[in-house]
Amino acid sequence: MKDTESTAWVMWKCNGNDKTKCDFSPKQLAEDLRGPNDIDSCNKYPDCHSCITARDADVLCGWCQGGTLNYKDAGQTKFKCGGYKAGEPYKFTCPRAFKTEDCQGYNCNWSNSTCVFANEGQWPDEDACKKVCKIDPKGMKVCNTTTKKCDDCKAGDPGCNTDAYCQASCNLTYSKCNDTIGVCKECDRGSDPNCTETKSVCDAGCKIHDHSKAACNKTSGKCKECDPQHSGKGCIPKASCDK
Repeated sequence: MKDTESTAWVMWKCNGNDKTKCDFSPKQLAEDLRGPNDIDSCNKYPDCHSCITARDADVLCGWCQGGTLNYKDAGQTKFKCGGYKAGEPYKFTCPRAFKTEDCQGYNCNWSNSTCVFANEGQWPDEDACKKVCKIDPKGMKVCNTTTKKCDDCKAGDPGCNTDAYCQASCNLTYSKCNDTIGVCKECDRGSDPNCTETKSVCDAGCKIHDHSKAACNKTSGKCKECDPQHSGKGCIPKASCDK
């Protein structure tokens, strides 16, 4: 399999001596490529920010920037987010930079094939970015948010990126946080301009927000709940009033 950052060759062989039981069908190969999701809970995070801020009990998550994870027991995978424990050796290798504290790096401006610094970069350094950041008119794709398939596009068009990047991100589930109840609900990127977060990012940051309004009683020094339609400019969010 091949993406914009690395190439991994995957080989299969028959198990045992009975070669009549070998299954090289597309369905079986797809199942073999799914990777070690069952042994690494961090694999589910699709972007650097949601990855490095997540943790599962005593397992921390780190992001393989500029490549994908190769597990000692499961081999090369498509995953970039992997779990580790403090003081224990990693159960995988990352060909580039394994980020655990920040996501800073470089992204490609596909309109002019230049690499620019970003707080959430696709590559760990400028040299790694430059090796890939070359315009390929035949390989550029943009995600069709209605069909969730990748369509042809021209470098520089909004959302236009490499085919591998589009294939990896186009079919992700996006959600919006309902901060009244603290729950994320699935949304449609094609029709909702505020639908900008993947489900894992939304779930990680979605919290209940107090929408009540209050006004400061200067005599008692306490905030009292109010109706903004009748109480004027002093009726503000309760959290701001309490401060």
